[in-house]
Amino acid sequence: MLLPHNSSNSGSFLTSDAACVEFSSSRSPRFLRTFQRHQLEKYPKVVRLPEGSSGEYMVLKCPKLPGIELKIFWKILVSEEGVVTPVLDLLTKIPTEALYFDTEKIMDSAPNSFRCLLRLHGIEAAIECLIELCIEP
Repeated sequence: MLLPHNSSNSGSFLTSDAACVEFSSSRSPRFLRTFQRHQLEKYPKVVRLPEGSSGEYMVLKCPKLPGIELKIFWKILVSEEGVVTPVLDLLTKIPTEALYFDTEKIMDSAPNSFRCLLRLHGIEAAIECLIELCIEP
């Protein structure tokens, strides 16, 4: 399920690579903490913040598929010129016994698919998409 970006949605924040580059360095950490808390409150059965709201990653657990986790890691890069670029990556965790059922290698391709979602739909929509997948596998 892909979530299209809705430009009329005032809640949308980062919607393109250009928006990421224009992202203010003073706002980056604050935005991420606020976004994390929002996701945790909205999806308490799925979203975990092991390091709290100041951590560098969030864990998405699939309630209907125990043992499967998606970890979204991020860091903020600031160039000497002051250009700020958020970098996000996805790591997957799946029980060894479940790998047998992943005949299409979906878990192996998940990090690349997540990067495509980020480029196409922005940070918020990409993370929302992963959360929705965890809710309804």
